[in-house]
Amino acid sequence: MRFRLTLLVLAVFIVVASATYLLTDGCYFLRCCAVPRQNERIELREYEMFAAPSRTNTVRSIAGWLIWRVRNPAQARFVATDKRLRTRTPNNERRLQEVLVAMGYEFPAGCHAVYRNSSRSWWVSHYPSVLQSIEGRLRLTPTFTMSLDTSRDPAPNKPMQPTPR
Repeated sequence: MRFRLTLLVLAVFIVVASATYLLTDGCYFLRCCAVPRQNERIELREYEMFAAPSRTNTVRSIAGWLIWRVRNPAQARFVATDKRLRTRTPNNERRLQEVLVAMGYEFPAGCHAVYRNSSRSWWVSHYPSVLQSIEGRLRLTPTFTMSLDTSRDPAPNKPMQPTPR
């Protein structure tokens, strides 16, 4: 009887884990990886910060937090990574870039991400395909967009190769 109960619990765990993985497209568990397309120009985009639900010790708050984590796995991963990095560098303006790097995004020369306290927004400069990946995963909508390369020559970037980890 105990063996059957153990098998049942294991089967339920596998089904729930598989369903969670499929519902979130695996992005809670997998590293983010976006490779810029060839001949893209770096853009600067501003985003409003997303709001994570409050987490108090009430049943309603905990249930709301869990539902939010399943519906927004990349945002939940971002919040967890930010919390982990905040203990190391509490007042770092570049922490946004550090969080995105920890999530798997690379920032080559000319690309950066900063958090603006005055406007409570994020400023990210990167290649458009990478910005679209960040927007898609974190469900962000840009409030401002500007091309940083005003020359008429073809863009100089070559496609980056993801670094194996």
